[in-house]
Amino acid sequence: MAKLAIIGTGFVGASLSLALRRSKLFEVISGYDRDRTRLAAAKRIGAVDQEAPSSAAAVQQAAVVVLTVPGRELLSAFDELAPGLSPGAVVTETSRWKVPATEAARTLPPEVHFIAGRPVLDDRGHDAEEARAEVFRNAIYCLSPEQAASEAAVNAMSALVTAAGAQPYFLDPAEHDGLTAAGELLPPALLAVTISALTSHPRWDEAGKLAGDTFNQLAQLAEDAGPALWQEAAQNSAALARWLDTTAAALLDLRDRLNDSDQIEADWQATLQALARWRRDKRLLQESTMPPMNELKPNLFGKLLKARASR
Repeated sequence: MAKLAIIGTGFVGASLSLALRRSKLFEVISGYDRDRTRLAAAKRIGAVDQEAPSSAAAVQQAAVVVLTVPGRELLSAFDELAPGLSPGAVVTETSRWKVPATEAARTLPPEVHFIAGRPVLDDRGHDAEEARAEVFRNAIYCLSPEQAASEAAVNAMSALVTAAGAQPYFLDPAEHDGLTAAGELLPPALLAVTISALTSHPRWDEAGKLAGDTFNQLAQLAEDAGPALWQEAAQNSAALARWLDTTAAALLDLRDRLNDSDQIEADWQATLQALARWRRDKRLLQESTMPPMNELKPNLFGKLLKARASR
């Protein structure tokens, strides 16, 4: 009997579980969450069959283990569940940064297979009560295996992602983090430093009296980023610095051309076209051809059985 274990039953974990339940790849889905209320909610909506008393209990006899916990909790989470892992189990996670996730996974037993992962969700909710399988439909799902990763484990994770309705997208951990810094770190960092520059200016007391809804909306976005933004910025400082250099050069160029409104408008139209291409290309990637659902079950189980026997 194939078993899936979900460690962390918030929105992402519960939604992934619901998506995989539709595929009927797993007969049993076990869940664990330190927040027992959240775990109960996942059980109530049908995301998990079993409410485990601990993560080690949840992962016993599981073919696949998915951790949907914050990156800062991964190391302790791996330590807690390690005693319950079966040899040959495939372990993955969904945190934002793959290099630290891969480092944390080095504490896992050598007889299990680890594949770092991250679903790129365009419409993310906040808790298990908002979970829905549809959020994974055609979503890009990054997989970042190390070079030493078992081919069978990589294929099994690819099949699992496809079974959830998502599109596997392979990058190595460092490449993933460098590229992710552009979309996930640079925008909030630029927004935060803009708000900081304004509010620390000697004339902000006067200027602030004239700041209306435009500033207020930006300020609220900056406040929502929270202290985690700067912790993640410190962990990915090299990648973020490169994107900041690109932006700083663009700002200096804008400063020097402020009197040339026609050229600035032309540049902005090019930017709008780039955004349209981005949306189109992402849609095309998301809608790429995937195997028929009836082909997924033998593919996944064949790979998992090989993964269990490979060590």
